[in-house]
Amino acid sequence: MPASGIRKHTLTIFILILWLIILSQIYSSPVNAFPSNHTQNETIQQSQDDLSSIRLTQADLPEGFTPLPENQMAMMTRMMEGILSSLEGASLINLSGFSLAEGDDVQIVVSGVIHPLSQAEKFQVDAQLKNPAAMQDLAENMGGENFVEIPDAKDLGNAGFGFSLVVSQFQIDYIVIRRSEILIELTYLYRPEQEPRVKALGIMAVLDQRAIAVLGTDQQAAFRPAGLLAPEITTYIPTPADLSTDPAVIGSNLFLAAMMMVPFAIATELLTRTLIRHDKGWFGKISAFRIITEKFAGDAQGTGERPRKTLLAFIQPFAVILLYGLVFSLLDRTWKPLTLTGVMLFISMTAAYGMVGLLDDLLQWTRLRHWRIPARLSVMPTNFMLSAISVAATRIFRLTPGLMFGTPKALTMDKTALTDVQRKKLLTLSTSTIVGLGIILWCFTLLTSWLQRLALPLPLWHLTGGVEAFCLIVFAVSLENIFIQFLGFQDSVGEVLRKKNRILWLAVLVFLTFILYHSLINPRGELADALKSGNVQVFFAATMAYILFVLGIWLFNRSRNRKQGIKTPLQADLGSIPESHLECGGGTGMPAAVPETLAHQLADRVMPVVSIYTPGGEKHCPACSYEIKAEARICRFCRKQFEIHLRGYCLHDHQVVNVTDRGLCLLCGGAVEDIHVESKPIAD
Repeated sequence: MPASGIRKHTLTIFILILWLIILSQIYSSPVNAFPSNHTQNETIQQSQDDLSSIRLTQADLPEGFTPLPENQMAMMTRMMEGILSSLEGASLINLSGFSLAEGDDVQIVVSGVIHPLSQAEKFQVDAQLKNPAAMQDLAENMGGENFVEIPDAKDLGNAGFGFSLVVSQFQIDYIVIRRSEILIELTYLYRPEQEPRVKALGIMAVLDQRAIAVLGTDQQAAFRPAGLLAPEITTYIPTPADLSTDPAVIGSNLFLAAMMMVPFAIATELLTRTLIRHDKGWFGKISAFRIITEKFAGDAQGTGERPRKTLLAFIQPFAVILLYGLVFSLLDRTWKPLTLTGVMLFISMTAAYGMVGLLDDLLQWTRLRHWRIPARLSVMPTNFMLSAISVAATRIFRLTPGLMFGTPKALTMDKTALTDVQRKKLLTLSTSTIVGLGIILWCFTLLTSWLQRLALPLPLWHLTGGVEAFCLIVFAVSLENIFIQFLGFQDSVGEVLRKKNRILWLAVLVFLTFILYHSLINPRGELADALKSGNVQVFFAATMAYILFVLGIWLFNRSRNRKQGIKTPLQADLGSIPESHLECGGGTGMPAAVPETLAHQLADRVMPVVSIYTPGGEKHCPACSYEIKAEARICRFCRKQFEIHLRGYCLHDHQVVNVTDRGLCLLCGGAVEDIHVESKPIAD
């Protein structure tokens, strides 16, 4: 095996080992870091006892602290309930207080949990906790002086603030944070001239860790509240303004993208070379692949004949698109189809998949009509299996907002009638259409987000939210399906780019993966939290399964070849011929005593064949099957050499002659027609 191949396999195996170490740490943790809001609501409502651990205990404090007397506890409770006035249905629980009294040194610490917060209340509370003016207003309501902010309180919870001020004869340190569906409050009173026995920030950090153990970090909280026309699933899709600018988050997502795509690219290259080397023969014997091929062969190689005008043929395209809308509506675990919000989700999903799946096919169909190549639009559910798997994985692993892979396949054509250039143009047209559609509608959400911050009438506010939700669904569908297109599988734009320039393909793939991570998979988590995310775990596990599958194919073929003594296809064919028969026969380049049937099989391999191409076009290397320039003298993939001549018909000499770079006859310098490239592989 070449040294470059050994390095690739060594790198892949090293990264696999690193992944196993990382995933073993991930799955050993019992904490689900990114549960959805719906799941959290169920957890809190069904298991109230779980929240009892989010409580300050006497063991958390230094010696000398004792439980607070009931009269003092009642006074502190009234002060801490002030924040409940703006919340509906929430209550103060897990209230606990302790005091220390040693002469003039009097210290009191009280904590409590406000639970539960609705989706809308979470956004309302976060807006207040991130607003310095709201913090100062609360301090003024306490009637204190010498206000000082506690800046490190912002680092606790999903949002929070803290401040210290003097009220009467006491210094008060007050901290409040939101973690998932609860608020945690902490008040610490002590004499200004005395040193506090413990830091209020440290106590709050302990309570926050206990909340994480029960509720998770909730780093994937929604970006906005759900509305009448804005289903919950759309609130987890960011607008451009919602993207995190935290360098730690950006760096984490870049690392994760490279960590996943570099071994994936190596595995894809290895799979391609393995299938080419073994002519895909054994791969086609697998029954599952044979059934799929037979099932949809007619769709992929359409003849362009007019379909029969039956009612079923008329209804089928609409039925398939509606089926896609129904299936992907199931991504939202809160979907209630008989409500207005549920109907809007179904309509949005159906329209989004209709646009993304059919708009590019319609433009391709127009281009094919211009080329006079038979084609027709007839929606076929060939990608429905991928769609069903996406939804099933989302529901099983509780992913947010979910996997949206698979769009309706509508265009059928005779692919054998396409040239390589035309095929590439169609793939480029499809990709640019989906990318453009996703980017335009995603950027449009900047306007809808701005409008929703204005004092709009309620019906108009809901309508704007519904438009924004639809645009975000189209963006998510476009991004996830473009990601699939660039993975480099057969008949995709990724395959074309990979054959043209592997480094550029890998760079584009890593960039797309980064965008996917940064917007839909891990929008706000740093590396440690990201590795605990169900979204990241599923993507890593799927990529690892693919790499292990490819390595299994490679090892299987290598083992089989060793057992059979096969080195190359040519050596396998010649191995059955006695050495005495391998004398060259004349100038034919064929062995003298080769059986006639084998001679026909070896003729193309032993005798170099001259092939004719259009200047500027491309050809398939006979050694590795990769596409290269027609004028290429050396294959940049396998280093196969070619003898190249530029030839044409001289109008003066009336014969086929060699042509100069300027397109003139090499003999007389006259005009030449039918210029072409003659390429002949040089025998090794």
